[in-house]
Amino acid sequence: VGKTSSAMSGPGCLNVYAFGVSQPSRSVLLLCEESGIDYKFQAVDITKGEQKAPDFLKVNPSGMVPAISDGDFNLSEGSAILTYIAQSRSLDTWLPSNPQVQAKVNFWLSWHQENTRLGTK
Repeated sequence: VGKTSSAMSGPGCLNVYAFGVSQPSRSVLLLCEESGIDYKFQAVDITKGEQKAPDFLKVNPSGMVPAISDGDFNLSEGSAILTYIAQSRSLDTWLPSNPQVQAKVNFWLSWHQENTRLGTK
């Protein structure tokens, strides 16, 4: 999983820190894949405690996946990451610029986070 290119080094390189079994991690990875975004997959094995490693905690002090770094900008939480990627990469088919349509997308992102993952709470 993941794409690499010569553009993958330096500022603006999208690093996706994820654990493949994590549904929010898969959502971020799928958006990157389906949109053709260049990114680098950084596996974080939570079964081995890698999310608590000092290097990962520099990216996400809460020690949870998924997380991204885009140049010197770090972000965590699946819905926030999906929104950021769509906006920063102008993915209007995924997150239209129309505020009413965008609000509906945000509704479903929030609803999903609160209602379909009850077993993980």
